[in-house]
Amino acid sequence: MNNEKINYKPDIELIECEFNHLKMPFIKSIHNYDKGLEIEITFDNGKVYLISFDNVTGFRALEEDNLNEFFEPMKEIQGWLWEVKDGGWFSLEKTRKAFLTGYEDFYLDEKEYLIMSMTYCVNILSRFTPKITFIKK
Repeated sequence: MNNEKINYKPDIELIECEFNHLKMPFIKSIHNYDKGLEIEITFDNGKVYLISFDNVTGFRALEEDNLNEFFEPMKEIQGWLWEVKDGGWFSLEKTRKAFLTGYEDFYLDEKEYLIMSMTYCVNILSRFTPKITFIKK
């Protein structure tokens, strides 16, 4: 195993939505289905939303302490739903020769999204912008 650490400085962009100003949510559930992903989140005010991703290539969920490099660029901007433009999990995976998604022409439009929460942080690889649906108060 290579012990050399790769220094990534993520280039992230806040995805604007009407409730991105709220404090970080809690992830209630993550549901993986045929080529899709649904993440149910809740806020301190009790409101619950469903974040849906179509055509998902992959996702990972890690405790927030394992992604500290993402918090530095976020100090000035409040938010929890981000597009990772560069330097994230997708960039890291593309350093592996066996990661075909990083090389195939079919995946040129692949994007990485990041949901920050009080419980887990979820990285999602998809070509499509997530859909946000209000579920309940």
